[in-house]
Amino acid sequence: FSAAQVMLLESEQVRGLRNDQISVLGSEQVRALKGAQLNALESGQFGALSTGQVKMLVSEQLVSLDMTRIGMLSVPQLQALNGLGGFGTEQIGWLSGGQVRSLLVGQLSTLRSEQLLALESGDLRSLTSAQVGGLRSEQVGLLSAVQVGALQSEQLRGLTTGQLRALESEDVRVLGLQQLSAEQVRAFSAAQVMLLESEQVRGLRNDQISVLGSEQVRA
Repeated sequence: FSAAQVMLLESEQVRGLRNDQISVLGSEQVRALKGAQLNALESGQFGALSTGQVKMLVSEQLVSLDMTRIGMLSVPQLQALNGLGGFGTEQIGWLSGGQVRSLLVGQLSTLRSEQLLALESGDLRSLTSAQVGGLRSEQVGLLSAVQVGALQSEQLRGLTTGQLRALESEDVRVLGLQQLSAEQVRAFSAAQVMLLESEQVRGLRNDQISVLGSEQVRA
């Protein structure tokens, strides 16, 4: 079949394709599939799509996937995607914690601001410290206070100097400072130190206080 012919297939016809027929579709045929056709695929059929075929999907196709099809994406299929820019915010929210945890560091770094904010607290908690540490500083700065507050100790300890300095005022106020290393506390700007709540300052460990710089102390 040509790409033009594939586009003409009814959803019922697509649903009737055998797994072995789906697995041999070429790049032009895969790109010719419309959203309604992709969403007609059953679990076994969707799983028959190779990583090479999934990699061929374009933004218009990815953004058309419904919740059921998003849930069908396997780890190898997800990791085959060239970034996550093709997904809409709603679709990012549909990803399970396990799927989010399977994402490559490079893929997470492609998330746009509205996509980041679509991640639920449980999804963020599922990330490894390496994944959190791989987020661009500007991405960390875009996280909401609720999202920052959801990060676990191991994830917080993985934050870099650039990421910590990118945190906004509300984010700084929800941080559990005791979970940070002394060097991480030292990375805060004077402006961020000024934003700390009295309870947070009272909770600082001696080793954290001892490394504060002159500008931080004056703040």
